[in-house]
Amino acid sequence: MSSTQNDSELYLVGFRILSDSTNPQFYTLYVGCDRPIQLQDEPILFSQIELAKNALEICDCGAKELGSAPSDLYAVYDIALSLYLLCEADEQEGSELLDCINALLDITNATKETVPSTYRSLLHSFADHLTFNTNIDSYFTDNNIKRKEMLDAVYWCIGCITCNTIYL
Repeated sequence: MSSTQNDSELYLVGFRILSDSTNPQFYTLYVGCDRPIQLQDEPILFSQIELAKNALEICDCGAKELGSAPSDLYAVYDIALSLYLLCEADEQEGSELLDCINALLDITNATKETVPSTYRSLLHSFADHLTFNTNIDSYFTDNNIKRKEMLDAVYWCIGCITCNTIYL
């Protein structure tokens, strides 16, 4: 999400995880630019846009006071495409991979788990690179890092989110 977004607004975001689908499979509400809604210090994900209202009702992070749940998608984070780019692409045209890594870190940070320092360092360094450079391969070549190492960090975040999230 853009850092220029207001921290007192709610945004509906989706996550596409299946490569053979064009629509997101999961959604959450963001409070401001980088904080998903939570219940008992765990992020809340839901499977249908219509459940945004229910998710907002059960959250205990103060988001209810910001108004009603939005029904229009603000962003879709494409995990399926990002994994493909990470494994196969030398270059990306847009910012899909950067956006996805940042969203995974946002949600992971909203769990009770701590990202291992090696993975956190890798993901932040890669995100910094992608902020200014669309060449994916140059990061791995210049830093003598294998794609598998980055993939492990991304999969750790996905696993952490999967095990430490409330689903509606």
